[in-house]
Amino acid sequence: MKILIAYSTKSGTTAKCAAILSKELASHSVTLADLSESFPDPEGYDFIAVGGPVRYGKLHKKTAEYLDVNKEKLKSQRAGYFIVCGFVDSADEYIEKLIPAELRKSAVTCACFGGELNIRKMKGFDKFITKLMIKVVTDEGKSDGELPARSLPEIHPDSISRFADAIKASFA
Repeated sequence: MKILIAYSTKSGTTAKCAAILSKELASHSVTLADLSESFPDPEGYDFIAVGGPVRYGKLHKKTAEYLDVNKEKLKSQRAGYFIVCGFVDSADEYIEKLIPAELRKSAVTCACFGGELNIRKMKGFDKFITKLMIKVVTDEGKSDGELPARSLPEIHPDSISRFADAIKASFA
């Protein structure tokens, strides 16, 4: 089966998640497409997975644009949608708000793959806000200035595996 994984990324976390998903689907012919570089036509694929990061409550611009441009094609094909977000407790709300209803309705699966904070890859305002958040957590959480590991967002490989399993099951 031919599978397209189309994604956009800001600091590399979504690309990392897309690569993990691709490995989970290694027995199929998988194409990874960074939407910042091109908008692949979903036709000709047996399954299309589309995802992107959520920042400040908004889906990455290129992911939202791809969903809008290809809405009709995606509605008529096997597809799934994922977000990458550090606030997994709000994932269902983000999916409902950011993935168009008609796409969610026809989707095989929708999921949040978690997220991570990589300050080294951040710039400008994102870096500033992240440093402030870490300072608040460390000042309130520990006196030695170290951020407790449980406070950091992380990628959830189990969510990626369940997403891959749903894709495989759609071919059964």
